[in-house]
Amino acid sequence: SLKPAEATGGAGGSAGGTFRVTEAHTVLRFVCGELPGLAAWYPTDPRRRARVDEYLDWHLRRFGPHCARLLSNAVYLRLRDGQA
Repeated sequence: SLKPAEATGGAGGSAGGTFRVTEAHTVLRFVCGELPGLAAWYPTDPRRRARVDEYLDWHLRRFGPHCARLLSNAVYLRLRDGQA
């Protein structure tokens, strides 16, 4: 089951017990490695997997800073307006 991870405040996953992973891309890689039939999402072939990793890294580099700014502004505005 997926549960929030306190370590980074990001999305987290738990395989049961005490093993936890954080960060969306890490959760994707972990779940695809644990569950059968998900090779279309995260291939086992090293070249195809490298293309998926390339996109995930691009996605994080391109959108990560903007998303963080958007979310922090939304939180700031709620706090400022007394809605938090």
